[in-house]
Amino acid sequence: MLPGPTFNSFLMLAASLLVVGVVGLFTRRGTTARLLALVVMASAAPRALAAPVRYFGTSSGRLTAVLILVMVLVQAVAVVATVLARGGQRAPDE
Repeated sequence: MLPGPTFNSFLMLAASLLVVGVVGLFTRRGTTARLLALVVMASAAPRALAAPVRYFGTSSGRLTAVLILVMVLVQAVAVVATVLARGGQRAPDE
């Protein structure tokens, strides 16, 4: 049986998501790719907030993490809507 996630594993996951998002933000030229990189960066925040909840056993960060996850979901839906609205056309900046 695998052990449960630890405080450090939550923080390492959040840090790696943040790094992947920053690299994607600075290396991609397309608008859609940059929006997706921002979504990846925004999904790192709830993971960082969930680390103390898991470690200390408090529920103070749960509501904030849920609100951030909802925000990330709305951003992801906006990216998908942007891609579908283009209809497969390339943007001028890509």
